[in-house]
Amino acid sequence: MLKIFALVLLTVISGATRVAIAGGLDGQCEQPTTYFINIENIRVRYVEAGAGPVVVLIHGNAGSVDNFDFKSLGLLCRGHRVIAVDRPGHGKSERPSDADAKLQYQTRLLHETLQAFAGT
Repeated sequence: MLKIFALVLLTVISGATRVAIAGGLDGQCEQPTTYFINIENIRVRYVEAGAGPVVVLIHGNAGSVDNFDFKSLGLLCRGHRVIAVDRPGHGKSERPSDADAKLQYQTRLLHETLQAFAGT
């Protein structure tokens, strides 16, 4: 079974040194592939790049996967399969009904989305 590692980004990758190091790699993250998956009748968007153990990126409130600079994540993509998920109701993921839009529902939906990746 595929192990899934969650990465919580508390800070944005910054600094010319890190960007220069990441930019010198073979560009595996420059063009992540966009996918959609249906979980509980909600269309969830995710993008992925790289290969290896999975690292999951989840954006903050009012964000989307478009907030992640995959070019700067080159070091991570070189040895990992990086998957960034649009939370329900954010980015290009569908919004659940107002009754289901609570954080607990989003958490469950994201958990089920990650479970779907376990078989891939």
